[in-house]
Amino acid sequence: GGEWGDLRVPIVVVLLDDADTQGLEKTLKSLAGLGSVRDHDIYVSQDKANNKVNSLIVRHQANAGVKHITHATEPTPDQLEDQSLRYSRHVGLAIRETLARSSKATHVIVVESGVEFSPDVLNVFQASAEVMARDESAWIGAAWNPLSLRTMMWEENALTRTSYFAGGAWMLRKELWEELGAKWPLVGTQAVAGAVGGEVSWITWLNSDSVRQGRDCITPEVSRVRKSESAVPEDGLLHPLFAHLAVADVDADPTRFSNILHLRRGDFEKTLKTSLDTAKEVPALAGTLPEMPPGHGGGVAYKIIFDVPHYPALARRYHAPEKWPVGSYRGVLTLKRHNSVVMLVERSSPLLPPSAPQK
Repeated sequence: GGEWGDLRVPIVVVLLDDADTQGLEKTLKSLAGLGSVRDHDIYVSQDKANNKVNSLIVRHQANAGVKHITHATEPTPDQLEDQSLRYSRHVGLAIRETLARSSKATHVIVVESGVEFSPDVLNVFQASAEVMARDESAWIGAAWNPLSLRTMMWEENALTRTSYFAGGAWMLRKELWEELGAKWPLVGTQAVAGAVGGEVSWITWLNSDSVRQGRDCITPEVSRVRKSESAVPEDGLLHPLFAHLAVADVDADPTRFSNILHLRRGDFEKTLKTSLDTAKEVPALAGTLPEMPPGHGGGVAYKIIFDVPHYPALARRYHAPEKWPVGSYRGVLTLKRHNSVVMLVERSSPLLPPSAPQK
């Protein structure tokens, strides 16, 4: 129905904490406030019994037709102790059960309990679905962007591509679940070849080279979900960013993201390569950017080619996410600042021309 055409897209809210009625209430209220949410079946997935949560879900079942998913087995004591382990298992079970119950589903939107939504979040997912239909290298639509920092000058009406999957609120195609479902880390953390970051979580697993296979997420420049403080920190990613995240507050508009052709990989990379080629290079170890020429109106683009060990210092200097490669696209992290664009480019990025200086 609505702007989705023939697509059928259920939404599943995955309960992070079986006692967090407040976070779940917040998310269900926020969902109910989205005008076009009537086009979607809404499920709440609960992995451990809790009477208060049950009562809350029953109330929403009556008012908004919310459907309740429980699972045959509860988390083991080990999984209850390790939140990342438990959540990994729960996300997999929730997607599997949602698709089993929604036989005509083409996609699933997966939401952490405790998040709240911008009014146009479903427009973001609709546009992502269109890109995914035209470009197999776009595998996930993501409404939460860890680069959506208040210190940056992002555009609320713009979507972009990122190689890094960050969780929060995201959409995958049924075909992708058919690929991932059998391998999903349901039981515990698994050693992953090419894993990103430190300990292995399901987010790390999805970002590993062997699983991602060079595919990207479509995400808004400015996030469309607000995460709560109780959200499970994955790979230590969330907490340092909470205070600085910008979230769009714009009305739903199905035409907002009507121009999506530039998001196809070939077009997106052509534009990015042109920006890289014309950007002024600054040494990675330089303390500051060069002074603006007198009377310059801003908008200067700089590129800083770096080796990964130097990234933490650059992240602090330019207020970027503390872990590489969060927010980046194929080794390029673009930061739109007040009067300049800074592109942090990892030396092995395939987007650098062969003539890039080598050590």
